[in-house]
Amino acid sequence: MLVAEQDSRVIAIQERKEQTGLALKGSKLEIDKADLDLKSHEAKIEESKKKLGQASTNNEYAALNQQIARFEEEREPFEEKLLVLWDEHEQLEAALEELDKELVDAKKILDSESAEIGEEIAEIEAEIAKFEEKREEAKAPIDADMLTEYERLRKRYGANCVVSAETHVCAGCHMSISPQILNLLNDDSKVTACTNCARILYMP
Repeated sequence: MLVAEQDSRVIAIQERKEQTGLALKGSKLEIDKADLDLKSHEAKIEESKKKLGQASTNNEYAALNQQIARFEEEREPFEEKLLVLWDEHEQLEAALEELDKELVDAKKILDSESAEIGEEIAEIEAEIAKFEEKREEAKAPIDADMLTEYERLRKRYGANCVVSAETHVCAGCHMSISPQILNLLNDDSKVTACTNCARILYMP
């Protein structure tokens, strides 16, 4: 997997972890509210039971008993809701824990791949440094004006600034080379350029 792809995977896991964390906080708030509702309902039951002990008539006693029985029945939905919320909360906790592990593993892979890329880059840079050193050595005996002209052409054409004149055609612009230029190419002591594109020519 490419480093960029692994980095995107790490970011995606972090986003999922953040979303799950927010959901977990929201779940806890719902649990707290449901727990408060249950306790409030249980307080009504306890209050009714206290009144039951203070009932002065049979009718009042019977009415309070009915009220307590109704409150007891109504308590079940509160308890069921709380159980459901706790179950969902535990699932979110498990998911967050799994995401933590997944994130740790993904970061390890990313660090490993980044280290490998870093080593490869260091090796490439070392190779480039060697080539640059050789290039500087090769430039030393070259005439300064010719070197300036070469650098100008290299900026314009890149590596294609020195081209073959094989088959009497410039390999750069594909134009025919005149007999006069071909004669000059036989003299290795001189640098000959294409009269059309100015690229430096050589005969293989």
